[in-house]
Amino acid sequence: MARTRLLLSLLCVATAASRLRFHGQVGGDTLSRNSFAVDAATSDATLFGSSSGPQVNYAFDGDESDDLDFEFELDLEDVDTTSKAQFAAAQQHAEVELDARSGGNVAYARPRTLQKIAPRTFNYGRGVGYETTQAVQSDELLFAVPLYQVMSLVSARKARIGVLLEVNPNLPPAVALAMHLLEERFLGVESNFSEYIERLSSIDAINSTIFYTQDELEMLEGSQIYRVTVARAKAVENFFSVLVGPVTSFAVDPPLFSKDEFTLENFRWALGIVWSRAFSVSGAEEDIVLAPVLDTIGACMDDSGCPKNRIEVHPSAQQLLVYASKDYAPGQEVLMDMSDKASTVLMLNYGFTRIVPSRALDQVDISIFLDPNDTLIDVKAFLLQSQNMSLNDSYVLHYGGEALDEKLTTSLKIKLLQGNEMGRFKDLLGVAAQAQAQDKDYTEPRRIVSLRNEYVFARAVLLTCKNLLQQYPTTLEHDQAALDAIQDPLGASRKTQILRMLVLEKQIVHHAMQLAQQQWTDLLLSDHPNLLRTDE
Repeated sequence: MARTRLLLSLLCVATAASRLRFHGQVGGDTLSRNSFAVDAATSDATLFGSSSGPQVNYAFDGDESDDLDFEFELDLEDVDTTSKAQFAAAQQHAEVELDARSGGNVAYARPRTLQKIAPRTFNYGRGVGYETTQAVQSDELLFAVPLYQVMSLVSARKARIGVLLEVNPNLPPAVALAMHLLEERFLGVESNFSEYIERLSSIDAINSTIFYTQDELEMLEGSQIYRVTVARAKAVENFFSVLVGPVTSFAVDPPLFSKDEFTLENFRWALGIVWSRAFSVSGAEEDIVLAPVLDTIGACMDDSGCPKNRIEVHPSAQQLLVYASKDYAPGQEVLMDMSDKASTVLMLNYGFTRIVPSRALDQVDISIFLDPNDTLIDVKAFLLQSQNMSLNDSYVLHYGGEALDEKLTTSLKIKLLQGNEMGRFKDLLGVAAQAQAQDKDYTEPRRIVSLRNEYVFARAVLLTCKNLLQQYPTTLEHDQAALDAIQDPLGASRKTQILRMLVLEKQIVHHAMQLAQQQWTDLLLSDHPNLLRTDE
């Protein structure tokens, strides 16, 4: 009969809980004392065990002087079905409250579940979503995952792959965790993470753009997401080329991988899993983990309405603890804060965009280069360097911005200066503008050198945006009409997400063109003195 792995958390009310001794059986299998741990500071006890049958019997007693006895029977078939579905073939996780009664026994035939969430939804690009089964207050423990089920850089260093990480300390955390995942995958049932790994998505089910078909990539042709997807795919190939030799070498005997195991396809799968499922405990990249529940839980992407995540590692209890970041009503979906990610990053990692674009994060990168035959190129390079800029800087066009990016404006206007305007380049700098603000006799807030400079600046932005739009095989109007025709409000398909991304990018570029045109039109009413200045 298949064995059922059990993680039992005990909330011990007795002050003597830290001195409890354990004895008993789990489905006929005796558990050692090493399977039982009590946190003396919190009086929380955790028991790890496994059973080949549904009946689990436990008994606890205190020190002889305490005269405290606890016993109860746990029937796994009594655990609610939602909890079973959530931890199918992985764990049953229950909480039993023990009330100390001198000289007596307390039996709980139906324990209260510790888990306050249940798998009831599905989110495209993430996976199984969870809803609360009861009211949960902010900062209340929402769910816990035993550390033996959590893959991290810490567990990676303890595995054989730790040899690779030791000699390559600068390996990106995502790559390091992917190598750990790949090693554990090929250990099969010998891996502590085998049950978790068996339920991970296949490479065809990962929606990151690097796994798109050729037809799907052709829909993205000319877009920024296409360019970064190609760049990431190339980076994966480069990392594979660097790693394949060392990890299949007999310098480590036996090798970390056979050549049949460490293939580009398997490496891509492992990275795809990490990108789409890993979650940072602290927010830092080096603290990413792969953990059940946390790896597919829903994402909150509201710029202003996402409470910060609270995730902690409890070393003594050997658990990853996830606390509620807000008050939840029963039946409300649990979401983790992912509001710091732009749509481009979300498409790369998960295959979906933000539902509501972010003014702070969503952007399109552009490059505008100086004519290499410009006789003032060295002088302009020096001026840009003095402002921590360079001739090769790229610029950003923001979604819904009220004005063009300040760096774009300053840098490009410096690049477009001509000889008789060089002496007034400080008029483009913030420090000079502040110094003139007190005694200036005009109201124009913009930094202007000359009418000619403003004209060539607006023209350069418009032509660059026009060229970007011409690289797309379709227009904004075409993509918007195609998106409206799909009638997929949940965005549960690659085609929907592709069209959303294309619409977003083109909206950003069109908006930048509108800003440049408006900026030029506003000069008609500007009172800036440099607009009427003539230079000898």
